[in-house]
Amino acid sequence: MHADKHEPDDSAYDALFASSTLRQAALDGDIERGKVEIGQSAGLIRDLPGAAEVVERIVEEYQKAVRRLVG
Repeated sequence: MHADKHEPDDSAYDALFASSTLRQAALDGDIERGKVEIGQSAGLIRDLPGAAEVVERIVEEYQKAVRRLVG
């Protein structure tokens, strides 16, 4: 009796790990076809603010940067 083994398709593996897929996600914003690497930065997440708080933080950082440049 012989059982058929399922062999993975190498082309799917190659496509997933191709350097162009990183470019598609990281530079072109195509997260559907590109791979997104988050492992190294995931440990840096300390909080999960809402959208309003994110905008407030961006504005505060902008204002501080402008004061440093002007002052």
